[in-house]
Parts: sequence; structure tokens; C-alpha cells
Amino acid sequence: MNLDDELRRMFQDERISLTPSPVAGRAIVAGARRRRRNRRGLAVGGGAIVAVLAVVGGVAASSVGLAAKTPLAQSGTPSVTTPAKQPLPTVLGPNGLGALRLGMTRQQAHETGMVSQDVLDQQQAAEHRCTRHELLDSSGTSFGTVVVSRKAGLAEVLPRNAPRTPEGLRAGMTVEQAGNVYPELRKVALSSGSGSAQTPVPGNSRAVFTVDFNHSKVTAISLRFNDNDESCSG
Repeated sequence: MNLDDELRRMFQDERISLTPSPVAGRAIVAGARRRRRNRRGLAVGGGAIVAVLAVVGGVAASSVGLAAKTPLAQSGTPSVTTPAKQPLPTVLGPNGLGALRLGMTRQQAHETGMVSQDVLDQQQAAEHRCTRHELLDSSGTSFGTVVVSRKAGLAEVLPRNAPRTPEGLRAGMTVEQAGNVYPELRKVALSSGSGSAQTPVPGNSRAVFTVDFNHSKVTAISLRFNDNDESCSG
């Protein structure tokens, strides 16, 4: 039985002493119908709201997941790491300086990174069978020269920083102190406190140290082959 029939049955019940007028009866029936439509609208509207919330929630969850999977873009300019400058070799002899070794070919000397490709004295290279090159530190700055002979390979190393020898000779020593390290240096003949002398290199019978003096003190030490062509020496 539907609602209209139920209402008509109730209004026709003899137990109800008040008999509504036809107009009132129609108004009551119309009101009941409106309430029924409102209940249906609420049910449909509630379902739509739930569906919308579900869609919004799914989109939000997808956005969160995408944000979690997407790496953050790096901001700013990438930093450039500059290699640290390596300290200069501190010991000269008996066979070389740092990675350099007497007798190396020109190519081998260049590959150490300590010898420049450029020839310093083109005239010397043309007149003699040797070339002079810059001695380089790890940053490419010159700190001396080397001589490469076509016959003997790397024939001489002349660092400007005057590193010490294995026996302890170093820049700043007096002639007397140098002679205590290498007795041969006691024979040096100085003119006004300046001059140079050579002494054999312990542990390398083919090499000599050339020691320069100024104001009667050691100012430079070089390592060279003792049978090197004199025209190639510094």
C-alpha cells in the first residue's frame, strides 16, 4: 500500500471524530509528497557528495605520491672543486726530483706533468743536441728548469727552490757547513763570496750536484749527469 492509500484509509477511519475538509485533505497529501521528495533528494545529494569527496581524496593522494617520487630540483650554481695544490718535492737526488728521473726520455718527462712542452731557448736547441724546459709544480707554475739531451734524455734538473739533498745540504748553508756535508765543496774557490762547485752524488755514480754560492752561502743546487754535454748544462 502506498502513502496516498494509507492516508485515505486513515481519514476514512470512523474512530477519528474530526473529518477534514476536502481542501485540508489535499493539503495534507501534498505535504506528505513534498517530504518524500525531499528525502529522495537528500539521499541522492549525499551520494554525490561522497563521490566528489572520494575523487578529491584520490587526486590529493596521487599528488602526494607524485611529489614523493619526484626528486627536488637542485637550486643554485653547481660548485666547482679546485684540486688542492700539491707541495713541491723537498729532496733532490740521488736519481731525480719527485717523479722526474735522470735519463727519462723527453716524452716520459712530459708525462709526469712536471716538464713543459715548450722549449725555452730555441737557439740552444738549434745549436746543440739539447732543449731546456720549464720545471712545473702541480698548478702549472714554473719553479725551475730542466735540460733534455738527445743523447742522454733528462740530463739536468735545476729547481729554483733549492730543495735539500738526501745528505742534508740546503740553501742558506755557509761554505764551511756545505763542506761538512760534502768534503769536495771545501775546495770551492769563491770570488767575492760567489762561485760554484761540483760534488759526486752518493748512490749515483753517474751524477753530480752543482752547488752555487753567493755571499759565501748556498743559493742553488742542481742535479745532472757527470758525463753530460757541457754545451747543454745550465
